[in-house]
Amino acid sequence: MGQASHRFENAAGFLQTRLSPYRVAELAHRQSPPTPTPMLRYLGGGNGWLRFSIRGMGGVTEYMTFVVNIDSTMVGCDVKTDIMSFTTSQDKIGFVPAGRKQLVGYKQYRAFFDRLAREVLAEDPTARAHFSEVG
Repeated sequence: MGQASHRFENAAGFLQTRLSPYRVAELAHRQSPPTPTPMLRYLGGGNGWLRFSIRGMGGVTEYMTFVVNIDSTMVGCDVKTDIMSFTTSQDKIGFVPAGRKQLVGYKQYRAFFDRLAREVLAEDPTARAHFSEVG
């Protein structure tokens, strides 16, 4: 495994909502479970962004980091998720690559966005959400 390009490396989630940036940040933060070694870990944040990592079992190996950017608008906020770093893996037969490279943690990244979008839409039915695998 190692850093390499991947067809989904620019995948991003987009939300537009009337909810406040503060409320969206709360909803995003609570997607990270408070267990001692979660697969999804909140790493911190600042004004308008939160950073997360996706880790292997035991929480030691970091497979992917991503950021949730939250920009205030006149009526609420715009939200975008971006992959910051990632790891790929590929099955091999001997030394010969077999099949496509896998973006390790991609399913969890996508699931994070889907959960966040559901929670935002539950509080703001007028919100718009979509996920693009090409960035």
